[in-house]
Amino acid sequence: MLSFAFLFFFSGLVSGEELEVKKQYWGNGKLKSEKYFKDGRLEGLKTSWYKNGQTKSEYHYKAGKMDGLWTKWYASGQKKSEGNYQEGKMEGLMTWWYEDGQKKWEGHFVNGKAQ
Repeated sequence: MLSFAFLFFFSGLVSGEELEVKKQYWGNGKLKSEKYFKDGRLEGLKTSWYKNGQTKSEYHYKAGKMDGLWTKWYASGQKKSEGNYQEGKMEGLMTWWYEDGQKKWEGHFVNGKAQ
């Protein structure tokens, strides 16, 4: 089993599938952002945090373009907005909220255009 795990890990390194992570920190030592790169382009989850440690945003990337769920929060922790991207364009339902939790706006997008 151990040899199988080693081969799996080693094959990822040989094929260039290892992701590089870049982190930034606030002056208080808390994490400010974390991004993953593959071949110099964003790949996977990109997360940012407020100075108080609350998550500010999460975006998913594929080959340098936003692709998948994105979510933003207010510093209070209340959800601010959420939606999906596909190959860098808004796709599907997008929703924004006021900080008190009331819905601010909602729209449907196809290929980056509001419907």
